Amino acid sequence: MDAKRYDSFVSAVLPVVRAYAYRACAGYNAEYREDFIAEAVSAAFVSFASLLKRGCASRVTAGRLAYFAVKHVRSGRHVGGSQNGAKDAMTPRNGRSPVRFGTIDDLPYVLHHALVDNTRSPVPEQAAFRIDFSTFLAEQPEKKQKVAVLLAQGHRGKDVATMVGITPGRVTQIRQELDCEWSAAS
Repeated sequence: MDAKRYDSFVSAVLPVVRAYAYRACAGYNAEYREDFIAEAVSAAFVSFASLLKRGCASRVTAGRLAYFAVKHVRSGRHVGGSQNGAKDAMTPRNGRSPVRFGTIDDLPYVLHHALVDNTRSPVPEQAAFRIDFSTFLAEQPEKKQKVAVLLAQGHRGKDVATMVGITPGRVTQIRQELDCEWSAAS
């Protein structure tokens, strides 16, 4: 992009995007507001550059660019990749910030193996899972941990019950409890 076109973004669009983004996150703390505005400016610039490339920049107002940039940020998307609405690994989950940065080796082998071969999930989701799940599992009683690991290895509930020394019905209850607790935590 040549300097003249860049100057038109800086002079005409940038102040509008900053003002609109500032109003959109006015009730938040300064650090969040700063990140929000920076992300909105980045999104607006990428959109502006795309419009220039296609020869459509004159059809869109600075207000429209600002509106869509704020919408882009609010939806959880980031410049450089959509991330499918995923939160990054450092985002607090339900008010709980990740405390410990365990490694993948801290997880049971079967989970380690499944995560290493995971090419479907976005990387930020994988990182968040690795951090959150190891903490989640460590917070569970020993019996629940054993049940979770055996089920993750692919054992049937009936077999897990025999290995752990509980009834098959209790395995089902533990599975449901873990599912509910994990859903609430993530």
